[in-house]
Amino acid sequence: MRKKWLVLLTVSITVASTCLPVMAENTNDGKTYKVANLVKQLGTAWYQRQQMGLDQINDEYDNIDCFMVGPETADASEQVKIMEDLIAQGVDAITVVPVSVETLEPVCQKAREAGIIVISHEAAGMKNVDYDVEAFDNASYGAHMMDILAKAMNEEGEYATTVGFLTSKSHCEWMEAAVEHQKEAYPNMELVVDKIEENDDAQTGHDKFQELIKTYPELGGILVSSMSGTQGVGLAIDEMGLNGEVAAVGTCIVSVSGDYLESGALTATTFWDPAGAGYALNKVALMALEGEKLEEGIDLGYSGYEAITMQDNVIYGTDVEEATADTVDEYPF
Repeated sequence: MRKKWLVLLTVSITVASTCLPVMAENTNDGKTYKVANLVKQLGTAWYQRQQMGLDQINDEYDNIDCFMVGPETADASEQVKIMEDLIAQGVDAITVVPVSVETLEPVCQKAREAGIIVISHEAAGMKNVDYDVEAFDNASYGAHMMDILAKAMNEEGEYATTVGFLTSKSHCEWMEAAVEHQKEAYPNMELVVDKIEENDDAQTGHDKFQELIKTYPELGGILVSSMSGTQGVGLAIDEMGLNGEVAAVGTCIVSVSGDYLESGALTATTFWDPAGAGYALNKVALMALEGEKLEEGIDLGYSGYEAITMQDNVIYGTDVEEATADTVDEYPF
């Protein structure tokens, strides 16, 4: 099925971490729900794309007002402060992509006790939420990343894995599933370092890879969890002239990874459409606010979420994308 692309717009986000937008007056006869989307870090290419999903929801429904907030750097404590402000404002719902599930749990509980609907993303298993929306099953995604890496490594040799933060639940689940799959399917591969923390930061990813290759000069591959980490690893491989010698597979959209894919510094990137996630999160929030029942098989109205599956309060889509040097032109984001 072809992707239902949104028109790409230039998004300029200059909101400070604790400066929230003034909520618009309700211009409809009925209720207009105020839905805040709390992301890990404002201004990144990933969340600029996600904003387009919010824009589409706002265009399609006249009873919802979605807006994006977040810290200027990925920081769980800053997310807590912003969420406290949102609770004080009395928004109707909050969608959140937590830097740290554990850190956000208490304030999510506080929000729900105040009557606010809370929807999480990249946080399967989070307790104090009404629903968690995932683009796909995390274990399958991790295994898919490993299949790509194993093929590039001829199913043998040393490899390492990274996570944005050790508190990033989805990142950890991807890498744990990847390693488990490797042990079962690719016994001639060897994990030498597990879950290097690259802090969702390109410079840290760059520096950690350089340290890694000095310690393990025979390293044949690396799986990278965060977009910024993938960008940093790609840059390090380019700088060190290891293109094609170390296979690198990471989660990253093409607008950020394209040059590294074309140079051979990155073997492939896997990802989901952030706009689709933004749309799905806010559609679920709207349905929950309207008292509509969420159940298996319903269509949330965006490619990859046409027939959701559910496990308890976790909603799964099927939006897994993969880009290589040969397919970068297929993606407008």
